[in-house]
Amino acid sequence: MSDEPVLDALAALLVRRRTTGTRPYVVAVTGVDTAGKSRMAERLRTVLHARGVPVAVVHVDDFHRPRAERYDSTLPAPRQYYERSIDFARLVAEVLAPLRTDGVLHRSVAALDLPSDEWRTVRHDIGPGTVVILEGVFLYRAEVRPYVDLFVHLDVDEGTVLERARQRDLPTQGAEVMRKYADKYLPAQRAYLEEHPPRELAHVVIDNSRWEEPVVRVWPGRSRAVLFDLWKTLVPLPEELKRRTFEATAAALGQHPGDLADVWKRTREKRETGPFAAYLDWLRDEVAGAWSPAQAEEAAATRRRLHGEAFATPLPGAVEAVAAAGRLGLRTALVSNCASDVREMVRRSAFAGRFDELLLSAETGVMKPDPELFRTAAVRLGVPPDACLFVGDGTDGELDGAVAAGMTAVLVECGEPRSWTGPRIASLPELTDLLITDLAKG
Repeated sequence: MSDEPVLDALAALLVRRRTTGTRPYVVAVTGVDTAGKSRMAERLRTVLHARGVPVAVVHVDDFHRPRAERYDSTLPAPRQYYERSIDFARLVAEVLAPLRTDGVLHRSVAALDLPSDEWRTVRHDIGPGTVVILEGVFLYRAEVRPYVDLFVHLDVDEGTVLERARQRDLPTQGAEVMRKYADKYLPAQRAYLEEHPPRELAHVVIDNSRWEEPVVRVWPGRSRAVLFDLWKTLVPLPEELKRRTFEATAAALGQHPGDLADVWKRTREKRETGPFAAYLDWLRDEVAGAWSPAQAEEAAATRRRLHGEAFATPLPGAVEAVAAAGRLGLRTALVSNCASDVREMVRRSAFAGRFDELLLSAETGVMKPDPELFRTAAVRLGVPPDACLFVGDGTDGELDGAVAAGMTAVLVECGEPRSWTGPRIASLPELTDLLITDLAKG
C-alpha cells in the first residue's frame, strides 16, 4: 500500500478487474485542462508497478495534430480545440484498436512535440494483462469509448483550472495563454462536458482540487458507509480519567464522590439518553442535593474540560482512518453511547467536520446495542444497513447490535478481552486496507 488511499483503492479496483492472459485492460484518466491527468496517471502507474502489475501509459497529447492543422481559421477557437487538436482517428487506429483486437501492441508511433511542432517516435510494447492508462482530454468521444474498459474522471472547477494555468503555463507561454483558457479551452470543455456528462459516463469520479488529497465522488457499485464508535475506538477513555472526571464533577456540585457513586453508576442510561443538564436536575432531587444552577453549569463544564483531554490525544491512526473513509467516498457516522456534551467535544476536536452524521445516545434517546440506533444511522446516511460497516471496541455489546441491524461489524482491539468471533483489526490503520479491499469489488 502507498500513503494515498484513493490511489490504492483505484489500483486495487484495476487489479481485480483486469484480465490476465487475454488482452490489456484500458483505463482512461480524463478531465479538463490542468485537472491533473498526467500526474494521476504517473502516480497510478507507480502504485501498480509496485504491486507487480504490468502497466503502460499512453498520452493523448502525443497524438496532437501539427500546428498548421490545429489552427483552422474557418472554425471558432473552441471548435478548433475540440475538433482539430487531437487526431483521435490515429489514436484509435494505431493504439486502441490493435489493443482490443490483437490483445498486444508492439509498435513505434509518431508523437508530436508541441513546443517545437516536430515529430518524434514513441515505442509501445504492451502485452496481455497489462493495465494501459490512457490519459488526456475529450476521451468520452464516441470514437474512443468502445475501446475503454474503465473511465476515471478528475473533477476540478474553473477557478482551480485557471489558478493552475497561471502557475504552470503562464511562466513559459506568457499572458496569451490565459486568453486561450478564457476564449478557447474552457468554452470547449464546457460544451464537451454538457454533451458528455461525466457522472453518467465515468465509472469513477474523483475531486482532484487538491493534488495530494483526491476525494472519491463516484465509485462503481452501491453507496457504502462506515460507522465509528467513539470511546476506546477513536479516543481513549482510561479508568483513571473516568474516575478523575467523576470526582471533579461531584466536587463542582458540592458533593462527596462517595455520596453520588452508587446512583451515578446505576443511572448511566438516564444520563446518556437525554440532556446532561436535565440529568443533573433529576439527580439533585434523587439525592436531595442542594447545588445551584451555577454549580450545575460548572459541573458540566468540568466534564467537558476533562473528557476533552481524551479528544486532544486521539488513539493512533484514528483521525487518519476517519479522514481516509471520507476521501474514499464513503459516508461516515459517529455512533456513541455518551452524554449530551460530546457533540461540543467533537466540534472542538480534530474530528470536527469529518462525520456526515453524529448519532449520540443522549440525543437519540436510544443506546447501543439497540439495533434501532444503527438502523437510524443507516437511514440518515442514505445507505442500506447491509452496505454499512461498524467498527468499535466491543463495549456495550455494540458489535452484536450492529450485526442485528444487518451491518458488518469489525472489532478494533483495545487491550481488553472480547469474545467476538467476527472480523477484527489490531488497530485503526488496518481499517483503510479493509475498506480498499471492499471497494475493489466494485
